[in-house]
Amino acid sequence: MKKVHKVWAKIIRLYESVKMKKVNFNNWDMIIPEPEVFIDIGVGVPDSEAWKAKKTWPQIKIFGAEPCPERFNLCKNSFPGKLIECAVGIKDGLIEMQPIDGMVVNYPRKHQRKQKKINVQCRSLDSLDREFGPFNNVFLWADIEGAELDMLMGATNLLESGRVTCISLEIWSEYQTNGWCLKNAVVEYLAQFNYKPKYIWPGETQSILRDYLFLRNKN
Repeated sequence: MKKVHKVWAKIIRLYESVKMKKVNFNNWDMIIPEPEVFIDIGVGVPDSEAWKAKKTWPQIKIFGAEPCPERFNLCKNSFPGKLIECAVGIKDGLIEMQPIDGMVVNYPRKHQRKQKKINVQCRSLDSLDREFGPFNNVFLWADIEGAELDMLMGATNLLESGRVTCISLEIWSEYQTNGWCLKNAVVEYLAQFNYKPKYIWPGETQSILRDYLFLRNKN
């Protein structure tokens, strides 16, 4: 059964590579209507997506969240907006996260070398919206190692309101570890709020992870 799932997932990835339109940093402003707010969850390193968004749309507000203390300190001085040191998940509160490979994650994979867990402040997107918003016409970007569904489940008010116009997520099509969300679960969850994957970012056609751009249907 597991082998059948892997074969089917591979077929779907190949189909997407042929049929789905591509988006990249050279044409994203032609595909995505100019947002008012760019929210970057899991900022990572300087000169990544938030910086590119500010360069593309100089007038927009940038908001970021990074739970890894080392990465937060690396980015805070040059971040082109407001950067919060926190994880983003279902609800507010302290959570345990696993330092691993220069980052901290909710769901470490078995092959990754683990360190002692640390306590991290977690916020929901709806909570951040109440404190720092209201956020309108939002482009939401997240690369958070399998915790994307947790983040989305903490953003029900934002998603229901339609104030998030597009969402870019790196998601996996094959199982990684307990708790790690897969593409189908994310697609089904976002469909409740009228979001569908419309574009893919360039990448390996055989890769089990891929960056998808979800847009909200207007009807």
